Amino acid sequence: MSPRFKIYFRLRTIIDSDKILVLSQGRAVEFASAHKLLSDNDSQFAQLVAQTGQHEADYLRHQAKKAAKSRK
Repeated sequence: MSPRFKIYFRLRTIIDSDKILVLSQGRAVEFASAHKLLSDNDSQFAQLVAQTGQHEADYLRHQAKKAAKSRK
């Protein structure tokens, strides 16, 4: 399978991606699975997810964990 690069604005669309690249001011600052990024509360991705509100953040964390388990 060839690598793919996607740009999305909806977190629900990317939460189960193999890897997520987080850009800040045009520079790559984080690159990992959503589950790994969310395991660090100080990550920019985790902070972005937290800004969606408690209910949505809980849903996104659950989906990221589910996706990580399915890859094992």
